[in-house]
Amino acid sequence: MDKSTTKKGNLAITLSTFLYILFDRNVEIHDQDIVSICEQIESQAQKSSVDQLVTMLQDALPSDVNISNNAIQGFVDSQRANNDFRTHDPFELGKQLVEVVQSSIASDSSVEDVFAWLQERVPSIANGWTSDEDKSVLQNIRQYEFKRGLPWIGRIAERTDHGIEEIWIMVEKVSDRVLCMDPYPWDDVEEEFYLDIPEFLLRWELAGAVAIHLG
Repeated sequence: MDKSTTKKGNLAITLSTFLYILFDRNVEIHDQDIVSICEQIESQAQKSSVDQLVTMLQDALPSDVNISNNAIQGFVDSQRANNDFRTHDPFELGKQLVEVVQSSIASDSSVEDVFAWLQERVPSIANGWTSDEDKSVLQNIRQYEFKRGLPWIGRIAERTDHGIEEIWIMVEKVSDRVLCMDPYPWDDVEEEFYLDIPEFLLRWELAGAVAIHLG
């Protein structure tokens, strides 16, 4: 896995990102390995990297100023003792998080197994939406999003070279369209995508209408 590869539909990546988002919102997670990596990601993501700072300095210099990259890099390196730069790339830490998840749940796990795996780590996880004669499924989803401000995990049917497959996704927002969010926020690949509501509902229901979310 590198920064330029697509990651859509990967179960371990979807679960890792979902758990990090829960951690970031102060939801208790009962898995110290996962919590430890999330803490490192949070710490490192708040710091500037040397490469980022060099690029920012280059962009800020007037066009008629000619300073080599090596000179800028040397200056920034000389300031390390007085500044708190990143010591680890959040992308690499994210990979560690994915590997921890991957080692404990198979990529072809059933919905029941995924739900049970998450419940072991976040006991308040739920699957599905409460039936209510006065509310549609969409209303329940929107109410959850409004109250929790959190994404949820589902599956949709997708046509691939191998026929119709069911892929894991994270749903960030359901309004007049459905926003499915980037499954790995620490790389250079933008993988958010929108679906019209009728298309989403069709593809979601074809894949079993799975909705795993914080209860």
